Amino acid sequence: MSNIKEFFTDGEAIVPALNVNEKLTDMRTANIRVFDTGATRSPLADKLEYLGYLNPMVLKRFAEYMKKHQIQSDGQRRTADNWQKNIPLESLYDSKTRHFFDIWLYARGYESEMTEHIEEALCADIFNSMAILKRLLELSGRGLDGLDRIKGNE
Repeated sequence: MSNIKEFFTDGEAIVPALNVNEKLTDMRTANIRVFDTGATRSPLADKLEYLGYLNPMVLKRFAEYMKKHQIQSDGQRRTADNWQKNIPLESLYDSKTRHFFDIWLYARGYESEMTEHIEEALCADIFNSMAILKRLLELSGRGLDGLDRIKGNE
């Protein structure tokens, strides 16, 4: 891998590839990470590894779904973050159940009975799950700063 934009994995963590010889033996448990170049960094053990947890193709497809659904039934375009103003939980649970039903039909081989394509149903399920989780985090006292920014209460 000679391209600086490429990534490689050593089975433990994903790091930008400048030189494949710069791999570390145990990046997760070392007290300090020392690279062949002499650069040092804190251990990865307690850090969130977004590159490993998330998939760019899934996020891209979800963004496409969200963009498509920015157009409201009246033809007006809502802002991308409009959902973060909070949709009532009852509405989210109802929507999640309807979309999950299509996922379940797909899983059982009843595609002809589905009301939407499987990718649409899965993206809708992700959307509802994120909106529900966001609301539950806020209700538990987490994430309120972001809500204040959206409401303009900075």
